[in-house]
Amino acid sequence: MYTSTQVTVDPASEPVTAANVRDQLRLDGTDQDTMIGVLITACRLGLEAEMRRSFITQTRVTTFDSFEEVLELPFAPISAVVVTYVDTAGDTQTLSADDYDVDTYGEPARVGQALSAYWPAIASTVLNPVTVTCTCGYGAASDVPVDIKQAIIAMVIDLYEHPELSPEQVISGALHHNAAVDRIIELRRIPKIAI
Repeated sequence: MYTSTQVTVDPASEPVTAANVRDQLRLDGTDQDTMIGVLITACRLGLEAEMRRSFITQTRVTTFDSFEEVLELPFAPISAVVVTYVDTAGDTQTLSADDYDVDTYGEPARVGQALSAYWPAIASTVLNPVTVTCTCGYGAASDVPVDIKQAIIAMVIDLYEHPELSPEQVISGALHHNAAVDRIIELRRIPKIAI
């Protein structure tokens, strides 16, 4: 089971723009664009965490205490994987891509031993000796599913109209339950992996 996961290279853009939000709010002018941009980022981060997905291409690093038969990654979609480990001498090694298979279709994504391959021995006294670095996300903003984009916009509008709330409060329904956003989250959420 994984011990931690974090973004190490942020996405280059957001799935939606301030103009997308302005259009739905029917706002004229760009005076609020800076604030709307901050809200877009906050809502995207909240939805990525809630859905366990990466929207725009980014790099995530997940660490494990050991090689399991299958390493389940706590997010999707995945497009590229590099596996490193700390060997018994304490040196960091990169595992050959020939020694593992990557399931990029499953959700959550998985890394498993290739046929006729074995996981190498790892240092037993090192915390998080196995690291999986992934390129993940749908791609550019134009590749993000429209329902996810609409969920972000709906959350931004809720926060714009109720600035006393946080993105987490909007997701949890502290303001009200937006049935459409709730359904999008439910349909897109990747099953949680026990840590």
